[in-house]
Amino acid sequence: MTRLFQFLLFPGVLSFALSAVEPRLLFDPACGNPDDLARNRCTVERVVREDGKAVLRVETEPAPEWWPGVNLAPQDGSDAWNLAEYDLIAVDVKNISDVQIAVETQLDNDGADGDRFCVKSGAAINPGETVTIRTHFNCDARLPEEVKLIGVRNSPDGLPGPRNLDPEKFRRLRVFISGPAEKYRFEIGDVRAEDARRPLPDALRSAATFFPLIDRYGQYIHAQWPEKIHSDSDLAAARQHEAAAIDARPAPASWDRYGGWADGPQLEATGFFRTEKYDGKWFLVDPEGKLFFSNGVCCVSYKVDAGGTALDHRENYFQWLPEKNDPRFGVCFSQHPAPVFEYYKRENIKPRTFDFYRANIIRKYGDDYLNQYATTSARRLPAWGMNTFGNWSDAGIIFQKKIPYVMTVYFNSPRLEGHDGYWEKFWEVFDPAFGENIIRDFRKVVGDNANDPMCIGYFIDNEITWGNQTAIAAAALRSPATQLSKIELRNDLRKKYADIAKLNSAWGTNYTSWDEFLKETTVPDLKEHPAAETDLTAFNEKVIDRYFRICRESLKAVSPGNMYLGCRFAGVNPMVERIAAKYCDAVSYNVYSFSPARFKADSEVDLPIIIGEFHMGAWDRAGFHTGLKGVASQADRARAYERYMEGALRNPRIIGAHWFAWNDQPVTGRSFDGENYPIGLVDITDTPYPKLTEAARRIGEKMYEYRLKYGERMK
Repeated sequence: MTRLFQFLLFPGVLSFALSAVEPRLLFDPACGNPDDLARNRCTVERVVREDGKAVLRVETEPAPEWWPGVNLAPQDGSDAWNLAEYDLIAVDVKNISDVQIAVETQLDNDGADGDRFCVKSGAAINPGETVTIRTHFNCDARLPEEVKLIGVRNSPDGLPGPRNLDPEKFRRLRVFISGPAEKYRFEIGDVRAEDARRPLPDALRSAATFFPLIDRYGQYIHAQWPEKIHSDSDLAAARQHEAAAIDARPAPASWDRYGGWADGPQLEATGFFRTEKYDGKWFLVDPEGKLFFSNGVCCVSYKVDAGGTALDHRENYFQWLPEKNDPRFGVCFSQHPAPVFEYYKRENIKPRTFDFYRANIIRKYGDDYLNQYATTSARRLPAWGMNTFGNWSDAGIIFQKKIPYVMTVYFNSPRLEGHDGYWEKFWEVFDPAFGENIIRDFRKVVGDNANDPMCIGYFIDNEITWGNQTAIAAAALRSPATQLSKIELRNDLRKKYADIAKLNSAWGTNYTSWDEFLKETTVPDLKEHPAAETDLTAFNEKVIDRYFRICRESLKAVSPGNMYLGCRFAGVNPMVERIAAKYCDAVSYNVYSFSPARFKADSEVDLPIIIGEFHMGAWDRAGFHTGLKGVASQADRARAYERYMEGALRNPRIIGAHWFAWNDQPVTGRSFDGENYPIGLVDITDTPYPKLTEAARRIGEKMYEYRLKYGERMK
């Protein structure tokens, strides 16, 4: 029996052996004066519970733009905690509100700014529940100065763990709620240092022994964990064991063939997915008329995004790479068409890449890996209690039409040159071919799969940078004279003001003519000239309205039976939300938090919401980052997933939530931006994270009854 197969049958067999160290009490709520604690937009009092335990009771103010909470500091007269012997700090928190809340922690060195010199964690907590929030810092190991990793996020020192931390000088632990719109109440118990510091491997004491850091399976060499793959036979055993487990426990018995609630009420069956409000809550309704909550995962694919991890100037990072023309693994190589990531842009390199995940899929599933992997993926999802292939999943997998899915429509069309988007510039929506371009490229992608009943709906775009209510109009002003949006703005202003002198008077500008207006790229001071703000706000609204209207019309022209799910908001303003609600069948948001229970649009439009992305990573696997939300362990990650999904089920507007992503990103970073997050349901070797997939199964089995029992009704 291989070590991996043994672990899968008997979890915990290969647990870490750490030296014993007693927990250390760092902060006792029974001591000191609560009035002396530093706090932000909250009240704090000491109370003694019925069991005789003293706790701090915190009540936060409604503060959507702030982080109300309390700062806990050493009580022994020292100015910092020395935690050099420990790996994490733990605090017990009880939710005494009547709704689920998300409490977060931040452990600070001097200079902490929410990013550097601190480490964060958190937890969603159901009403009446007590949770131990563990903030993992693991900052004892440092590489010699000569080691400088490139293409990797979060580790200038070249080691797993938070950045820039000194374990001997932790000044405070912040305990807070991020941006609450209501008052919330919670209790804080003891704060403790726990877990012995893992010994520093000898290989990390010298730059000469640190490289290579990645083994032939794409795993970090200088650490061990229970599921780590050591041989091809481990991969084969894992596949065999998982197949037997899926046979023994397929989809929940209460589901219909779509993953809807077969045992639930019968609503109108239209042959397509749609939305309906039932029992005061928004739901999806599947093609057969059954309530459906979209519990999904993004990026289900036999390869990682961005073609893998970059190789140029980093060949020594890897223990093994095949020859470029290798008959088995040659397909795992690729090359970017342009320089990407900061280092390669500076060096003007179009990096070569290698996809270790795909290489492991080839090893695991053999020559017919594409078909075998597609079949396995469609079997895994319902066995894990999930019913949706999320965004960016492989077409060869989703077009099997065995599992409901969502997709993003991508297309080529001219951009607004004056716009400064995070991913891309905004579209030139006044180009006459804007809608035609969407239709053209949409048809190329979906082909004969248009109007598919298994398709829940389509996103168009992802995480557009919207800015404030004048940002896109201001981008038009900054654009060249030939920009169609700028010409349209000029025409609107000419209709309103007629004379350029009147515009100058209102805006505080000195254009000599309307042609000069087109040539000028300066944006007037909107605080000093409210008329300019009013005009740009109106044009901003016109552009956004045109964008969403044409997107909807284009999608419905190709696939009229499927839903338009918006553009996956990451940052947005009420104007955009209000306009999107006019055209979208449901509005999509990527919500990286510990709970979406209280999440709602800034605008008050009543529209169903689908969460396109969320995740949590953990510090107890080898990696340089946890992702956008981090916790201490795989057990904490499973619990965080379950509470997040419970929060989504409690929220009456949310109709689904999709985990990002299916597989871990490479330890050495995906090639175009260095993201190296261990946030998969499976790791780089395609080995499932058992605690996480068990949590997903628990949600899948209970989600419909839970939503009806605990979900809030629309107010």
